Order: sequence, then structure tokens, then C-alpha cells
Amino acid sequence: MVEAERLSPGCFIKSPWSGSGRGVFCARSLDEKALYKRAAGIINRQGSVMVERGLDKELDFAALFHAEGGRVCFKGWSVFKAESRGMYSGNIVAPQSRLHEIICGYLPAEMLADTISREEEILSRLAGGSYEGWLGIDMMVYRENGEMKLMPCVEMNLRMTMGVAAMKIGEKLSLQTPALLAWRHRADEADLEGSTILLPPSDGFALTLTEIGEPAQ
Repeated sequence: MVEAERLSPGCFIKSPWSGSGRGVFCARSLDEKALYKRAAGIINRQGSVMVERGLDKELDFAALFHAEGGRVCFKGWSVFKAESRGMYSGNIVAPQSRLHEIICGYLPAEMLADTISREEEILSRLAGGSYEGWLGIDMMVYRENGEMKLMPCVEMNLRMTMGVAAMKIGEKLSLQTPALLAWRHRADEADLEGSTILLPPSDGFALTLTEIGEPAQ
């Protein structure tokens, strides 16, 4: 682990199975002893650990798919926010056309279309005959040598995701002004002022929708 960080400063350690970024951490955030302990714990629980080089992230987003009848088909885009260490913090709710415009502010539309076509084909081969339901592939736009590049698969979530929830909420409410869908932790009434509470507080969390205007590109 220490050697990986030396060769690729800012590399990330990932659990093979995790959720919402909770199994991801930057090696730079820990000293050598803590790094070994954390990695050993993941290996003991899951049998292995992944190490990936850090990228100069510009945008987090995801492609949403649905598997049914042996085929996996693309259904929409998700643009989300994550903390610097990778933990999910909220989804942008907006028309699909607007989310596509945000992503195309960084990457050519043709690249996105080609990537989706290839992923539909690969996912249909891998999961089309054994899984039915929603799945999402987290992606990333990153900067390298001044050029915007695509990381086409940061991870795959074989389940209903917050991206799907954001897409469905956007369709149901016909929102035109972008809003942030987020779980708010231990928020009091003052913190929630100006937000729509979609699910009331439970176990210290409330699901809220807050207008944010136009997301920065």
C-alpha cells in the first residue's frame, strides 16, 4: 500500500463491495500504520482490496440502466456530488436534457453515445440473463495534461440507486429549476428552511430537495 502511494500519490483504496463511497478512502489521508490496518481489515472481511490511482476529478456522474428480458438498456443520466474522499452527498434533480448538457460541457456527445452503446452490449452479456432491475455505472470526468477525459466505469451498482430516485422525482415533479436531492443528517428546522422534505427525519436523517439554480460547469 505504501509503495502504491509512493508510485501514485493520492491513490485510492477501495473495498470490492461498498456503498455510497463508504468503502473508499485516499491513502494520503492515513499514516503508514493506519493504512496497513485499514487495508488488512478490508482483506479480512472481503478477501481482497483494490488500489486505484487518483484522478483530477472535474465531474461525478452516472449512466442508469434497466435489465429486463435478457437485455440491459440505458434509461437516463445521473449527475451527483461527492465529498473529496468519495462519499456520496447528493444528486442534481433536473430534466434529463439539462443533465446531458452539463455532461456535454466536458465531453463530446458522440463519446457519451458510443460509451453507452458499448456498455449496453457488455452489460447485456454479463447480467442480462441473470438479473432484472435497475443498475448504475458511476463515471467521472477528469483532467489530464489539460485535457478532459472520461473514466467510463468507476464502479457498478447492481441495485436501485439515488440517481434513479432523482430521475423519477424530476419526472414526477416536472422540475425545471435544478435542485439537490440529499440526505440531511441531524438537521434542525433552521437547516431545513427553504428545502422540501420528501421523507421526514428518521434515525437522524431527512431526505430533502433544495433548489440550487444552475449547477456550475
